Amino acid sequence: MNDQSRQLVRAATGPIILITLGTLFALEKFTPYRFGQTWPVLLIIIGFLRLLGGGRPHPARKWRNAPPAQQTNPRNPFPPIPQQGRPGWRPAPPPAPPPPPYRTASEPMPDMTPPPPPRPGERR
Repeated sequence: MNDQSRQLVRAATGPIILITLGTLFALEKFTPYRFGQTWPVLLIIIGFLRLLGGGRPHPARKWRNAPPAQQTNPRNPFPPIPQQGRPGWRPAPPPAPPPPPYRTASEPMPDMTPPPPPRPGERR
């Protein structure tokens, strides 16, 4: 089987499986056969498509004549994180204390009630 026919089978695999699945559900609706009895047909169709060339080509055949891959060490784009004891390390600043709910203990809390709704015809 040449590459062109193998690609054709690969391209048709998805639609053929969907058509088979739809046919099995139609059989369930219009015949006494249920999907639980007919689902092995789906496996048979998938296996048949794999035999026709829908599977992946063997990797040894694909790369047999390819030159060996060159080993490269790409530069790390992220600098290392400084750790304690290393030059450039600084401790994190302490978190800021939360603001008090009001300025002094003698000051009353602010009024948090929402304003009343506008009267009919009144604009705000």
